[in-house]
Amino acid sequence: MRVSQRVVNEELRASLQRCLCKLQEAIKVTSSGKRIELPSDDPEEIDELLGYKIDLRRSEQMAKDAQNALTFLNTTETILNQVEGLLGRLKEIAVMGASDTLNDRDRAALAEEVKQIKEELVRLANTSVAGQHIFAGTATTAPPYQVEGDRIVYKGNSGAILRQIGPNETIQINLPGDEVFGTEEGGLLATVAKLEENLRDGNVGAVREAISELDEHHETVLAARAKVGSLTERVKSALEAMDELIARLKEFISQIEEEDLAEAAMKLAEADNAYKASLLAAARILGISIIDLLG
Repeated sequence: MRVSQRVVNEELRASLQRCLCKLQEAIKVTSSGKRIELPSDDPEEIDELLGYKIDLRRSEQMAKDAQNALTFLNTTETILNQVEGLLGRLKEIAVMGASDTLNDRDRAALAEEVKQIKEELVRLANTSVAGQHIFAGTATTAPPYQVEGDRIVYKGNSGAILRQIGPNETIQINLPGDEVFGTEEGGLLATVAKLEENLRDGNVGAVREAISELDEHHETVLAARAKVGSLTERVKSALEAMDELIARLKEFISQIEEEDLAEAAMKLAEADNAYKASLLAAARILGISIIDLLG
Protein backbone atom coordinates (compact mmCIF):
# COMPACT_ATOMS: atom_id res chain seq x y z
CA MET A 1 0.00 0.00 0.00
CA ARG A 2 1.39 3.37 -1.05
CA VAL A 3 2.01 5.79 1.82
CA SER A 4 1.11 9.38 1.02
CA GLN A 5 3.60 12.20 1.46
CA ARG A 6 1.25 13.81 3.98
CA VAL A 7 1.41 10.74 6.25
CA VAL A 8 5.21 10.69 5.97
CA ASN A 9 5.38 14.35 6.90
CA GLU A 10 3.12 13.86 9.94
CA GLU A 11 5.17 10.88 11.19
CA LEU A 12 8.39 12.84 10.77
CA ARG A 13 7.00 15.83 12.66
CA ALA A 14 5.69 13.54 15.43
CA SER A 15 9.10 11.93 15.73
CA LEU A 16 10.74 15.35 15.89
CA GLN A 17 8.28 16.45 18.56
CA ARG A 18 9.09 13.42 20.70
CA CYS A 19 12.81 14.15 20.42
CA LEU A 20 12.18 17.81 21.25
CA CYS A 21 10.15 16.89 24.35
CA LYS A 22 12.96 14.64 25.58
CA LEU A 23 15.46 17.44 24.97
CA GLN A 24 13.32 19.98 26.84
CA GLU A 25 12.90 17.56 29.77
CA ALA A 26 16.66 16.98 29.89
CA ILE A 27 17.28 20.75 29.85
CA LYS A 28 14.75 21.25 32.70
CA VAL A 29 16.30 18.51 34.86
CA THR A 30 19.83 19.78 34.24
CA SER A 31 18.96 23.39 35.08
CA SER A 32 16.88 22.61 38.18
CA GLY A 33 18.84 19.60 39.41
CA LYS A 34 15.53 17.93 40.27
CA ARG A 35 14.17 14.80 38.65
CA ILE A 36 10.69 15.24 40.15
CA GLU A 37 8.95 18.61 40.43
CA LEU A 38 5.38 17.72 39.45
CA PRO A 39 3.25 14.63 40.21
CA SER A 40 3.28 13.83 36.51
CA ASP A 41 7.08 13.58 36.50
CA ASP A 42 6.98 10.22 38.32
CA PRO A 43 3.52 9.19 39.61
CA GLU A 44 4.87 6.00 41.22
CA GLU A 45 7.33 7.81 43.50
CA ILE A 46 5.47 11.05 44.16
CA ASP A 47 3.46 9.62 47.11
CA GLU A 48 6.63 8.48 48.85
CA LEU A 49 8.27 11.83 48.18
CA LEU A 50 5.31 13.79 49.57
CA GLY A 51 5.28 11.56 52.67
CA TYR A 52 8.94 12.30 53.34
CA LYS A 53 8.36 16.04 52.87
CA ILE A 54 5.46 16.02 55.35
CA ASP A 55 7.64 14.16 57.87
CA LEU A 56 10.43 16.67 57.26
CA ARG A 57 8.18 19.67 57.96
CA ARG A 58 6.89 18.07 61.16
CA SER A 59 10.40 17.18 62.28
CA GLU A 60 11.71 20.69 61.60
CA GLN A 61 8.85 22.16 63.63
CA MET A 62 9.60 19.81 66.54
CA ALA A 63 13.28 20.74 66.34
CA LYS A 64 12.30 24.42 66.45
CA ASP A 65 10.07 23.78 69.47
CA ALA A 66 12.86 21.85 71.16
CA GLN A 67 15.30 24.69 70.56
CA ASN A 68 12.82 27.18 72.04
CA ALA A 69 12.36 24.85 75.02
CA LEU A 70 16.14 24.73 75.49
CA THR A 71 16.32 28.54 75.51
CA PHE A 72 13.48 28.64 78.04
CA LEU A 73 15.18 26.08 80.30
CA ASN A 74 18.62 27.68 80.02
CA THR A 75 17.15 31.02 81.09
CA THR A 76 15.36 29.34 84.00
CA GLU A 77 18.63 27.71 85.09
CA THR A 78 20.43 31.07 84.97
CA ILE A 79 17.76 32.73 87.11
CA LEU A 80 17.75 29.91 89.67
CA ASN A 81 21.52 30.16 89.93
CA GLN A 82 21.22 33.86 90.72
CA VAL A 83 18.45 33.19 93.25
CA GLU A 84 20.66 30.63 94.98
CA GLY A 85 23.41 33.23 95.30
CA LEU A 86 21.00 35.76 96.77
CA LEU A 87 19.74 33.17 99.24
CA GLY A 88 23.29 32.68 100.47
CA ARG A 89 23.62 36.38 101.15
CA LEU A 90 20.20 36.51 102.84
CA LYS A 91 21.24 33.76 105.24
CA GLU A 92 24.42 35.67 106.10
CA ILE A 93 22.32 38.74 106.82
CA ALA A 94 19.88 36.74 108.96
CA VAL A 95 22.72 35.25 111.00
CA MET A 96 24.21 38.70 111.56
CA GLY A 97 20.80 40.18 112.34
CA ALA A 98 20.14 37.48 114.95
CA SER A 99 23.19 38.54 116.94
CA ASP A 100 22.49 40.28 120.24
CA THR A 101 25.51 42.53 119.70
CA LEU A 102 23.86 44.54 116.89
CA ASN A 103 22.08 47.79 117.57
CA ASP A 104 19.00 49.16 115.85
CA ARG A 105 21.01 51.17 113.34
CA ASP A 106 22.97 48.06 112.30
CA ARG A 107 19.78 46.10 111.83
CA ALA A 108 18.23 48.93 109.83
CA ALA A 109 21.22 48.81 107.47
CA LEU A 110 20.77 45.05 107.10
CA ALA A 111 17.04 45.57 106.49
CA GLU A 112 17.84 48.01 103.69
CA GLU A 113 20.06 45.41 102.01
CA VAL A 114 17.30 42.80 102.38
CA LYS A 115 14.92 45.25 100.70
CA GLN A 116 17.26 45.57 97.74
CA ILE A 117 17.60 41.78 97.49
CA LYS A 118 13.81 41.44 97.69
CA GLU A 119 13.43 43.85 94.79
CA GLU A 120 16.02 41.90 92.81
CA LEU A 121 14.20 38.64 93.51
CA VAL A 122 10.95 40.16 92.22
CA ARG A 123 12.78 41.31 89.09
CA LEU A 124 14.19 37.80 88.55
CA ALA A 125 10.79 36.22 89.18
CA ASN A 126 9.36 38.45 86.41
CA THR A 127 11.96 37.40 83.81
CA SER A 128 10.61 36.88 80.31
CA VAL A 129 11.91 35.06 77.22
CA ALA A 130 10.59 36.12 73.83
CA GLY A 131 7.69 37.87 75.54
CA GLN A 132 6.83 34.92 77.81
CA HIS A 133 7.22 35.33 81.57
CA ILE A 134 8.85 32.08 82.53
CA PHE A 135 7.59 31.85 86.12
CA ALA A 136 3.96 32.83 85.40
CA GLY A 137 2.59 29.36 84.75
CA THR A 138 0.50 29.62 81.58
CA ALA A 139 -0.39 33.30 82.21
CA THR A 140 2.79 34.31 80.41
CA THR A 141 1.73 37.64 78.91
CA ALA A 142 2.01 39.65 82.15
CA PRO A 143 4.59 39.79 84.96
CA PRO A 144 3.56 37.21 87.58
CA TYR A 145 4.67 39.20 90.62
CA GLN A 146 3.43 42.67 91.41
CA VAL A 147 4.19 44.85 94.39
CA GLU A 148 1.03 46.25 95.94
CA GLY A 149 1.98 48.43 98.90
CA ASP A 150 3.84 46.19 101.35
CA ARG A 151 2.56 43.04 99.65
CA ILE A 152 4.08 41.00 96.81
CA VAL A 153 1.17 39.38 94.99
CA TYR A 154 1.44 36.40 92.64
CA LYS A 155 -0.70 37.00 89.54
CA GLY A 156 0.36 33.87 87.69
CA ASN A 157 -1.03 30.35 87.94
CA SER A 158 0.23 26.78 88.37
CA GLY A 159 -0.29 25.82 84.72
CA ALA A 160 2.21 23.73 82.80
CA ILE A 161 3.76 24.84 79.49
CA LEU A 162 4.22 21.74 77.34
CA ARG A 163 6.44 21.32 74.30
CA GLN A 164 6.70 18.38 71.92
CA ILE A 165 10.41 17.74 71.45
CA GLY A 166 10.17 14.44 69.56
CA PRO A 167 7.72 12.17 67.74
CA ASN A 168 6.60 10.58 71.01
CA GLU A 169 7.97 12.92 73.66
CA THR A 170 6.32 15.94 75.29
CA ILE A 171 7.74 17.68 78.36
CA GLN A 172 6.85 20.49 80.73
CA ILE A 173 9.40 23.27 80.35
CA ASN A 174 8.29 25.72 83.04
CA LEU A 175 8.39 26.02 86.81
CA PRO A 176 5.40 28.07 88.01
CA GLY A 177 6.48 30.90 90.27
CA ASP A 178 4.50 29.70 93.26
CA GLU A 179 6.74 26.60 93.35
CA VAL A 180 9.96 28.64 93.48
CA PHE A 181 9.19 32.13 94.82
CA GLY A 182 5.93 31.39 96.59
CA THR A 183 2.85 33.54 96.99
CA GLU A 184 1.69 36.26 99.34
CA GLU A 185 0.62 33.60 101.84
CA GLY A 186 4.02 31.93 102.02
CA GLY A 187 7.24 31.06 100.25
CA LEU A 188 10.58 32.67 99.48
CA LEU A 189 9.40 36.22 98.81
CA ALA A 190 7.12 36.19 101.86
CA THR A 191 10.03 35.04 104.05
CA VAL A 192 12.27 37.80 102.68
CA ALA A 193 9.59 40.43 103.27
CA LYS A 194 9.16 39.26 106.86
CA LEU A 195 12.93 39.24 107.39
CA GLU A 196 13.13 42.86 106.30
CA GLU A 197 10.24 43.82 108.61
CA ASN A 198 11.63 41.93 111.61
CA LEU A 199 15.07 43.49 111.17
CA ARG A 200 13.54 46.96 111.17
CA ASP A 201 11.45 46.09 114.24
CA GLY A 202 14.41 44.53 116.06
CA ASN A 203 12.52 41.22 116.44
CA VAL A 204 15.61 39.04 116.95
CA GLY A 205 13.65 35.85 117.64
CA ALA A 206 11.78 36.12 114.35
CA VAL A 207 15.04 36.86 112.53
CA ARG A 208 16.49 33.64 113.94
CA GLU A 209 13.47 31.71 112.69
CA ALA A 210 14.11 33.09 109.21
CA ILE A 211 17.45 31.25 109.07
CA SER A 212 15.83 27.81 108.98
CA GLU A 213 13.18 29.06 106.55
CA LEU A 214 15.89 30.32 104.21
CA ASP A 215 17.56 26.90 104.41
CA GLU A 216 14.28 25.30 103.31
CA HIS A 217 13.97 27.72 100.41
CA HIS A 218 17.54 26.94 99.43
CA GLU A 219 16.66 23.25 99.24
CA THR A 220 13.64 24.12 97.09
CA VAL A 221 15.81 26.05 94.67
CA LEU A 222 18.36 23.23 94.54
CA ALA A 223 15.60 20.75 93.72
CA ALA A 224 14.29 23.10 91.02
CA ARG A 225 17.76 23.41 89.49
CA ALA A 226 18.11 19.63 89.44
CA LYS A 227 14.74 19.29 87.72
CA VAL A 228 15.62 21.91 85.12
CA GLY A 229 19.01 20.30 84.55
CA SER A 230 17.38 16.93 83.91
CA LEU A 231 14.89 18.47 81.47
CA THR A 232 17.68 20.32 79.70
CA GLU A 233 19.58 17.09 79.08
CA ARG A 234 16.41 15.45 77.71
CA VAL A 235 15.88 18.34 75.31
CA LYS A 236 19.51 18.25 74.16
CA SER A 237 19.24 14.51 73.47
CA ALA A 238 15.97 15.05 71.63
CA LEU A 239 17.55 17.80 69.52
CA GLU A 240 20.41 15.53 68.53
CA ALA A 241 17.95 12.81 67.54
CA MET A 242 15.81 15.29 65.58
CA ASP A 243 18.85 16.65 63.75
CA GLU A 244 19.78 13.12 62.71
CA LEU A 245 16.21 12.38 61.59
CA ILE A 246 16.03 15.61 59.58
CA ALA A 247 19.32 14.78 57.87
CA ARG A 248 18.05 11.30 56.93
CA LEU A 249 14.75 12.66 55.61
CA LYS A 250 16.57 15.23 53.49
CA GLU A 251 18.77 12.45 52.12
CA PHE A 252 15.72 10.30 51.25
CA ILE A 253 14.09 13.27 49.52
CA SER A 254 17.26 14.01 47.60
CA GLN A 255 17.57 10.42 46.43
CA ILE A 256 14.04 10.49 45.01
CA GLU A 257 13.77 14.08 43.84
CA GLU A 258 17.21 15.12 42.68
CA GLU A 259 19.09 14.01 39.61
CA ASP A 260 22.78 13.17 39.50
CA LEU A 261 24.29 16.14 37.68
CA ALA A 262 26.80 14.07 35.72
CA GLU A 263 24.08 11.69 34.59
CA ALA A 264 21.77 14.62 33.79
CA ALA A 265 24.46 16.21 31.63
CA MET A 266 24.97 12.92 29.79
CA LYS A 267 21.22 12.57 29.18
CA LEU A 268 21.10 16.15 27.93
CA ALA A 269 23.89 15.51 25.46
CA GLU A 270 22.16 12.33 24.25
CA ALA A 271 18.82 14.12 23.83
CA ASP A 272 20.48 17.01 22.01
CA ASN A 273 22.32 14.66 19.63
CA ALA A 274 19.13 12.67 19.01
CA TYR A 275 17.18 15.81 18.19
CA LYS A 276 19.85 17.12 15.83
CA ALA A 277 20.07 13.73 14.10
CA SER A 278 16.31 13.65 13.68
CA LEU A 279 16.34 17.11 12.14
CA LEU A 280 19.02 16.14 9.65
CA ALA A 281 17.23 12.89 8.73
CA ALA A 282 13.92 14.62 8.28
CA ALA A 283 15.47 17.33 6.13
CA ARG A 284 17.09 14.73 3.87
CA ILE A 285 13.90 12.70 3.49
CA LEU A 286 11.82 15.77 2.71
CA GLY A 287 14.47 17.37 0.55
CA ILE A 288 14.36 20.69 2.39
CA SER A 289 16.69 22.67 4.60
CA ILE A 290 16.59 22.44 8.38
CA ILE A 291 15.57 26.11 8.51
CA ASP A 292 12.58 25.41 6.30
CA LEU A 293 11.72 22.35 8.39
CA LEU A 294 11.75 24.30 11.62
CA GLY A 295 9.77 27.09 10.03
